[in-house]
Amino acid sequence: MFAALILDGLIIVTIFASALLWFLASRNRLRRISRHEVLDSAAS
Repeated sequence: MFAALILDGLIIVTIFASALLWFLASRNRLRRISRHEVLDSAAS
């Protein structure tokens, strides 16, 4: 019984942590890459 409560608590904490990380990641949008842009940063 006690182990099930600990497991439930860990699941709830994990859900809130993933929701927080998702929210923080969605705030700063990534720059869209143009169709004509050349990705040459790996070549240098």
